[in-house]
Amino acid sequence: TVLVIMALTSIISIFVNAGLGAFLFFLTICFAIFTLFSRWDKKRKEELLESFKHFKISDFDSMDGVTFEQKLGEIFQALDYKVSFTKVTGDYGVDLILENNTKKIGVQAKCYSGKVSLNAVQEIYAGLPYYGLHDGWVVTNNYFTDSAQKLAQKNNILLIDRDGLYQCVKDAYQNMLKKSSN
Repeated sequence: TVLVIMALTSIISIFVNAGLGAFLFFLTICFAIFTLFSRWDKKRKEELLESFKHFKISDFDSMDGVTFEQKLGEIFQALDYKVSFTKVTGDYGVDLILENNTKKIGVQAKCYSGKVSLNAVQEIYAGLPYYGLHDGWVVTNNYFTDSAQKLAQKNNILLIDRDGLYQCVKDAYQNMLKKSSN
């Protein structure tokens, strides 16, 4: 914040020295950039809302891992989480970090054609302390093996399977609809 204040002070002093015309020009440019960004953001939200509206769970099945992680990020943002992504490789078992007012949650994303094994549970559990996270989730477009379910239960890891993921998308769509009507 100190750097931002110093930068703003410097910018203001430049415009004070340059005159009112330069300052008004600067404000006009800032307003134009803000307007363009607002329009882009509104269009992006409308496209996302439309994609959620016509969503089929099978849409996930053809995604690669990185695309799956990005789509999960969009879903969790629509569910009011602040989302950040870890490195694609060497991520210590955590692909996304979700934050809300009370928690930081690590997410391991598994876009698989078969059931997800207990390895995914082990990975997320091991990554939680590395990132200082409170909770761990494993999210898949498929289902989990019995051993994964048992290990997750013993270690308080939430498993979100194909059915749960479908519900997340429906909830994200409803949340976005509610916000767009306000």
